[in-house]
Amino acid sequence: MSKLKIGKIIQNNNPLSSYEIHINYMHGDAIKYESEIIYISDEETAIEFIKIMREISDNKQRDRSTFTKKYPKFFDENYLDENEEYQLTFVEWPSDCTCNNMYAAAIIGYDIFYFDENGFKHEVEYIDE
Repeated sequence: MSKLKIGKIIQNNNPLSSYEIHINYMHGDAIKYESEIIYISDEETAIEFIKIMREISDNKQRDRSTFTKKYPKFFDENYLDENEEYQLTFVEWPSDCTCNNMYAAAIIGYDIFYFDENGFKHEVEYIDE
């Protein structure tokens, strides 16, 4: 009889003490769905980013240039922080594959998770106060 024996842990690749945000996109009229994952290490920046995601998805915005100008910290790949270092939270935001890439794919939502100091993943609920 065959079986599988699980051996020792080789490496834990989970981030530690970090938020994982899945940005959910829709192309065209539900022709294609995809997600992008970014990691943010501090709660304040994660909340700032989630508020932007809410604004984009609530208003059905598909104009990347507006948000690149308004929120360069997250959408401009050339943004430098106060220490003149590139941000690691740059969002790709793909073009909509159904309209010759003239518009961005629609951001239809996001999912939030948190990896604790031991690398365990937790669901996160955003509470707007």
